Amino acid sequence: MTVAAPPRPPSERATPDSKPLDRDEIEALVEALIEEARRETRRRHRTYWAVAALATFVGVVVLALLEGGAASQTASPALSVRSSLPAAAATSITFANIVVQPDRLTSDIYVMNADGSGQRS
Repeated sequence: MTVAAPPRPPSERATPDSKPLDRDEIEALVEALIEEARRETRRRHRTYWAVAALATFVGVVVLALLEGGAASQTASPALSVRSSLPAAAATSITFANIVVQPDRLTSDIYVMNADGSGQRS
């Protein structure tokens, strides 16, 4: 195994004219690096916000679709019961009692007058 000395930094600037940088050139280079870092940070933040906005939009669309599907499923039995009632029963209330248990699902549909009397299933 051989051990080598680490490389030494160049003592002079590696440019064709090989003169050292003065203070103004160093400050200009530092400012350019700082501005580049700021641009990169702004670009990264815009990307994060765009991804967050897209994820929020997709979530809202999915929830809207799920709500629409749930609303149409719960409205369907009530509409079918209401359509089978005579026109005189238009002032009635229709509701469903659904019980979900681990081993079974029971549901009943009830109709009653608007004042709460005359409940029938």
